[in-house]
Amino acid sequence: MPSTSPEEWLHNAAQAAGVDVYPVTSPDKKEPPFVTFARESTERDFDLANGTTGAVFGEFTVEIWSDSYLAGKTLADAVRAAVNNFTGTAHGATIDRVVLTDERDGPPVRLEGRSATTFIVEQTYAIHWNE
Repeated sequence: MPSTSPEEWLHNAAQAAGVDVYPVTSPDKKEPPFVTFARESTERDFDLANGTTGAVFGEFTVEIWSDSYLAGKTLADAVRAAVNNFTGTAHGATIDRVVLTDERDGPPVRLEGRSATTFIVEQTYAIHWNE
């Protein structure tokens, strides 16, 4: 029986962009480029007669970290191509549907131990699956 972990699927799918991917945060002093992701919310479908139906909707934020604005946009395009509109079974999970719902520029930051600015592209995905 396949796993129902959308995190496992998202981690592996985002790696198709060719960079390291980490849940929630990157290791200390990690040099860009890299990707982080986190589950922001979870809704489980239910009915009053039978309890939960097994259908789950989760919202995930993916952050693309890079040394330049344009490199971040290129990497964000690669992540989107690997993740958006996916339906099926891959990387240990069965996913009903993935939809990119928002994409925006995050605030530039200075990572610990670095003098250069790091640029962030933030993407929000709605992921539907069954438990």
